[in-house]
Amino acid sequence: MYYDVSLPIEDDMILFPGDQGTRVRKDQDIEIEGVNVSRMTLCLHAGTHVDTPAHFIAGGKTIDEIPIERFMGECRVYDLSGINSKKIDAKHIANLEFDCETVFFKTDNSLLLLKKQFDTYYTYITEAAASLLVRKGVKAFGFDYLTIDKLASNEAHMALLSAGILIFETVNLFNIKEGKYDFFAIPLRIKGAEASPVRIILKD
Repeated sequence: MYYDVSLPIEDDMILFPGDQGTRVRKDQDIEIEGVNVSRMTLCLHAGTHVDTPAHFIAGGKTIDEIPIERFMGECRVYDLSGINSKKIDAKHIANLEFDCETVFFKTDNSLLLLKKQFDTYYTYITEAAASLLVRKGVKAFGFDYLTIDKLASNEAHMALLSAGILIFETVNLFNIKEGKYDFFAIPLRIKGAEASPVRIILKD
């Protein structure tokens, strides 16, 4: 079975504080001009997207420089819901069996994605947890909110991106059970960009 874990792109979609709003507009209407032609304006970090090292690392690889095979393969979803501190630290993941190079963390954030407004009381991962992912050999990490970091911090981003690890954010894991899946997360080939929207598909 296939599962689409991407948020729809729309005008009133949830946004990280300070990001430009998304706009989808019809330039030509089939009822008037005989054809539908639309355009879209959005921040590359809006909705379900992937961050590359260039997001925070000077000289880091951009989206068009990442080999396409990095965006598909096997992954494992870990359910880390119910952490009262809203902080995923190294101790919470130390005993996990990392048998896939791509991992996704499902947290209480999956409920927050049902809202249209950013909720500052979200679950995030610490720098120590991110560094443990690096040591475990993870190559890509997916998370179910608009950022993996505590608000106004970039420590977890830096730990992962400096190691060349891709970060998938705003992944909708609400209906996804813990387990192993095949995944496909193909980005747009935007030359020189530090991020791209992606449509992430899981298959069990």
